[in-house]
Amino acid sequence: MSKPLEHAVLSVKKWGGVPEDYLPIHDFMDSSKAHVADMRHRAILHSSFGCYLAEQVFGHEIIINESTDSSGTAYGVSVRDIAEQHIIQDLGFIPSVQQYLDHMEMADWMGGKKKKKFTIQLKGTVAPDGCGGDPVLPDPPPARDVTGGEKWTIDRMGKSVPYFID
Repeated sequence: MSKPLEHAVLSVKKWGGVPEDYLPIHDFMDSSKAHVADMRHRAILHSSFGCYLAEQVFGHEIIINESTDSSGTAYGVSVRDIAEQHIIQDLGFIPSVQQYLDHMEMADWMGGKKKKKFTIQLKGTVAPDGCGGDPVLPDPPPARDVTGGEKWTIDRMGKSVPYFID
């Protein structure tokens, strides 16, 4: 199936009403075509997650006002059912997001911003990039009294840090 209106006509056959009752939901389900103009657009909303999103956008049900059931009153149709039927008409089943991701190759940019590597040089010692361990750093200077039992020292990364003596 290729067009939202065709889906809406089938929804009318299944639940009653007029195509315009269902068209906003089917337009939403196929809205990714505006950004990916081939069948891959389905990876965005044609899944169990897409059904959930449709429900979040349109509510749990739509009220069919143009047609009535046998008692002559308006009735509701589940948005999730409409979205699920759309996907089944297109794919034959409702895939999970995981099923789409299982077939997607990872690209470097998906990992986020890359961290810069740099070399630390202290007293002529070089820590090579990717050395797998801590660089060889000089021992910190001995602790010295400042006031009232509080002592300061230089940790192995060159920062002054306080510690206290009981």
